[in-house]
Amino acid sequence: MKNILIIHLPNPSRKMHFQQAKVYGATLYLMMENPTWELEYVDHVVCANVRKIEEAVQSAKALSQKVAIDGVVTFVEHAVPTAAAVAEALGLPFISQEAAYKSRNKYEMRQQYEAFGIKCPEYALVDSVDEARAFTKQSGYPVVVKPIIGGGSLAVLKINNEKELRAHFESMRLSVWATFKEDAVYPKAWAVYGGKILIEEYIKGIEISVESLTYEDVTEVLAIHDKQMPEESNFFPEVMFSTPTSFPQNIEEKVIQTTQIANKALGIHCGATHTEYRITDDNELYIIETGARIGGGPIFLSVLNSTKINMIHKIMDIALGINPKIKKIQPDPIAFYQHFIDADGIVDEVDVVGIERIHQNPNLVELHIYRTKGDRIISERRTLAHAHVIAKGETVELALKNVCEMAQNIHFRLTDG
Repeated sequence: MKNILIIHLPNPSRKMHFQQAKVYGATLYLMMENPTWELEYVDHVVCANVRKIEEAVQSAKALSQKVAIDGVVTFVEHAVPTAAAVAEALGLPFISQEAAYKSRNKYEMRQQYEAFGIKCPEYALVDSVDEARAFTKQSGYPVVVKPIIGGGSLAVLKINNEKELRAHFESMRLSVWATFKEDAVYPKAWAVYGGKILIEEYIKGIEISVESLTYEDVTEVLAIHDKQMPEESNFFPEVMFSTPTSFPQNIEEKVIQTTQIANKALGIHCGATHTEYRITDDNELYIIETGARIGGGPIFLSVLNSTKINMIHKIMDIALGINPKIKKIQPDPIAFYQHFIDADGIVDEVDVVGIERIHQNPNLVELHIYRTKGDRIISERRTLAHAHVIAKGETVELALKNVCEMAQNIHFRLTDG
């Protein structure tokens, strides 16, 4: 039996990923600090701080002296650079450390897009309100400001006018670097860009996400999800997804081709990618970013139920140097909803009656409640979901209708804390 090392950081939405890894048929070694629910799905634990690349590499080398590790995987974005370093140290298949870094550095990522002729929003690095104002003179409002090394839409903010820019820019610039101070790529990014953040034009349109697998430099797009996000929000909570995409074939083909080029631009020659785009009313395609990992939250199950392709198993194939052999079928319609609690407090209760009602719905694919009694909710983390529900339907429209009906039954009761 092969031995696979999972490099991981805490994330409650990855439980299904671990469940699928467990049934793959390999001995699983987990590298992380203080695992909890993950222990149920792995065979051995290596305690190491995955946010410290050198510590993780040394721990992996020590492990490899005791047992032959055959593959390295990760399911979370912030662990990709560490996984790349570990795989390189052990001589195992993975993207390079440079590719992993570029997939986390949104500024250098955009430079690569431009070098390969891929259209992305106009952007600049800024470290003062005056520099940001100078950018808006050309781009107009709204604009988006974001960390260079962020992830999961954390600390990404839409600015609608100069009043908001003056009110929020400096505090955000200071806080985002502090937020990611423990990140694996922080030392390298800070040494070059310390204090700067990214500002870019806001592209109004439909956002889509693209799930793909790459093996030996060949990228296969598996699924395209259309997103529904609140246009009025200054943040970017990803509320509703549906697949297959509603865009016509010519747009779909352009998305596929652009994703393949983007992976080459970043040096991603193997593994999974999660790529995000905006498509305007006149069908202009703008790439937003590429994540060198599987899509988060419900995306794995959405792809599995739509395409019958198990991305976790394919990722593990690739990690072992095995051709994943993608077999495509006509996709089934799937939609999912992510629930965000918009208040601060301590979870006192999840509405049991509502949960039972969801489970009785024949169109339910999965309901996952991430938070339990006693968990603290911080509403300012507006892009971190607290539950999700996935539904099927004979058409995408029906799948969306079904998931909306179920979503109305998700209720958390909070107490002050």
